[in-house]
Amino acid sequence: AASYHNCLAMVGCCDPSSKQFFLWNVPFCGGFCAPTESNERSCFRHVSNEFTLPAAPKFMKLAPFIEHSRCCITFGKVGFVCADRARKHVMMTGCFFNFVAMILLIVGSVGGLTTNSSVLLQLAWVKGKGEILFPTGPPVQIKTYIGLTSQHQQAACMNQAQVLLFVNATAGPRGAWAEGPPGCFERTFELADEGTCSHDSQEMVKLCEDCRESLLPSFTLFISIFAQIPTMATNLQRTTRFGDVNCQATMGVVSNLFSLFSSMVSLLSFRSYCMGELPETLLGNVNMKWHMGPGFQLVMLGTLVKLVDIACHCFVPTPKQRWKAPGEVRDTAAYLSLAPAEREQDTPTDSPKEQEEGSSSNVKHDSI
Repeated sequence: AASYHNCLAMVGCCDPSSKQFFLWNVPFCGGFCAPTESNERSCFRHVSNEFTLPAAPKFMKLAPFIEHSRCCITFGKVGFVCADRARKHVMMTGCFFNFVAMILLIVGSVGGLTTNSSVLLQLAWVKGKGEILFPTGPPVQIKTYIGLTSQHQQAACMNQAQVLLFVNATAGPRGAWAEGPPGCFERTFELADEGTCSHDSQEMVKLCEDCRESLLPSFTLFISIFAQIPTMATNLQRTTRFGDVNCQATMGVVSNLFSLFSSMVSLLSFRSYCMGELPETLLGNVNMKWHMGPGFQLVMLGTLVKLVDIACHCFVPTPKQRWKAPGEVRDTAAYLSLAPAEREQDTPTDSPKEQEEGSSSNVKHDSI
């Protein structure tokens, strides 16, 4: 018997007309083309149905814990009637902002993780600007660009006397300064390079140590980026009343809050322990001023955008058919079908006939 059922399951996995067809059950996008039973008539039925619902095959078995628990029902009830009627616009707004956040996170992360000087110039996480003070001649501008893995420095063009003083000050087993145009110098080195950092000036050694100790792990940035995909899937799942469920409303708020909090702690820690501890003087005669660069600002902005998505989930309630266990319903599609495609009209407590009878009795009472 077990072998027979296994054979049926294997046949179903290869049959496009079966709910077990493997393609329909691919996470996130598999249900886009599935033969849904959704009562939604718009194109949103393709992105919000019984196949796009996470853990759809096991959903009703898990429903007492992930759908009809007091916590999930409470989150499902939160929202406004007007937002329920405009749920497609509200949820697509959240999805759009999540897509924008993913782009911001990608671009900002590239700036943080790059070792390419040209990219670091545009997307550094920390930027510094100062002047080299020489005994003779005007001060010379120096710029520093710091990422999560590397640092790039540029010294503006100098006269011949200043060049000699600069070469003498930076001589030795330090990070090699390369001369570009005559009298102009630059260098790029990785923060993890012990050889460069440990043999540089005291201030540069401290700079390397402070930033290296406060670095965000690379996987933290990758998780932030890839986490946007299921977040957008949650937005799409809630665009229709058929596909909206309490667990998605709960995850839309809780997961965003957790991600927002953890990311902000990491970013503010980097800001405090890297930029906040950077030296104001280098090589004894270089005065520096520091500020956060565009790469850090993009990642910070991409993180704060989560607040918009949290608000979208809080505005839209789930259908009231989701606020209690469905009794004998055991099929996911049947459970989702309990909610009509459009929100029901709010009805008064008493029917018109009851209201009329009530008003008649009041008239009689007054006449007595």
